[in-house]
Amino acid sequence: MSHGHGWFDMVLDWEAAKDWLSSEFHVSHAVLHIHLGLAIYLLTSLVLRRPLGSLIPWLVVAALELANETSDFVRYYVSAWPWTATNTIEDIVNTLFWPTVLVMLFHRQRAAAAAKIAPLE
Repeated sequence: MSHGHGWFDMVLDWEAAKDWLSSEFHVSHAVLHIHLGLAIYLLTSLVLRRPLGSLIPWLVVAALELANETSDFVRYYVSAWPWTATNTIEDIVNTLFWPTVLVMLFHRQRAAAAAKIAPLE
């Protein structure tokens, strides 16, 4: 897979890895974004021993997704690979949707639990 030793070569390697994953698992890149976003969120929560409502795992997913979209743009910019802002937005939404839902649900659940045990004044 290696194409050499530079930033753009790393971009090409990463793009080749995504193409391989998509082909190997017979799923679109959009579906990869959904599954990998959720998997990275859950694994990060587990490894960092953070509750699912924590923003830290969400921020890890967001940072990795922004790096991925930067990679897509670099590939486009250097090699005229097809890129659109619409695809980028769709990728970000697909990647962050379920982690965002989980953060919101767990925050709401924690708030409801805190309200139940708060003393009445």
